[in-house]
Amino acid sequence: MGLEPRDLHNQSEFTEIWDALDLTSSVALNARQPAPSASRPSAAASTAAAAPGQGRDTAADAEGAAACALPAVSRPTEDAGPPASEASLSGAADAVAANTGSTNALEQTGASRAAEDLQADAAASAVPAASAEIATLQQILRTREGNLALVSDVDEQLLINVCFKQPIRLASFSIIASTPPAGFPTNSDEEDSVAAPMLVKVYCNKSAINFCGVFDEACAFSVQLTAEDVISGRRIALPGSKFHMCSSAQLFVQENQTGATYTYLNRLNFYGVAHKRYS
Repeated sequence: MGLEPRDLHNQSEFTEIWDALDLTSSVALNARQPAPSASRPSAAASTAAAAPGQGRDTAADAEGAAACALPAVSRPTEDAGPPASEASLSGAADAVAANTGSTNALEQTGASRAAEDLQADAAASAVPAASAEIATLQQILRTREGNLALVSDVDEQLLINVCFKQPIRLASFSIIASTPPAGFPTNSDEEDSVAAPMLVKVYCNKSAINFCGVFDEACAFSVQLTAEDVISGRRIALPGSKFHMCSSAQLFVQENQTGATYTYLNRLNFYGVAHKRYS
């Protein structure tokens, strides 16, 4: 495995060669495709649709409870009649006590429901952990943000073929993988887990290479990235003698940081200088 030439070039003289990328011809093998936007369920829409019905049901329950809680009131008459007996007075007292107990029970139930609603609202308003949306290689190459992720499909390996519009003196590259894709755990012990790239082999002008060829063909450069490398996006210097006239670069991500099921990355940047065209 080749060693990283940390001091091979003065990297400050090279800038990102975004304008030289040929996005149409670039492709990533074993990369999963993003789901169509129309098929993605909208949680907010579902919640909004359910809210009116829930409100009506709650109001109806409250009205019914209030009606049950009201004690019966007798209509006054002109002739009150003889005084009530002790049994009658005792029965009336029991009825009032029963009504009072029902009212207290309803108040406790209402308070309990209110507390549950507050807990649900607090959970819904909690800020979720940052996550990225699955994207294509072209989107990854164009983005300046970390909210997109290129994710491997069948296993942890990715074979990325990036083409340039003209020959490039390719000086370095960087990989940023700091925001995992949504819906994928980062614990390697869990099913369908994801992790950032670690072992990366780089080829030059091998645009026809496939997964069989990466093991048969000697790479021009290889590097074992650290977790800090992919979080900070540190530039990885390339040997100039092998990438002096680079029309395409192939990156074979062979292993990831934790041995997770899949590999992801948020950004892929190239640095160098384009050779002048002569007519």
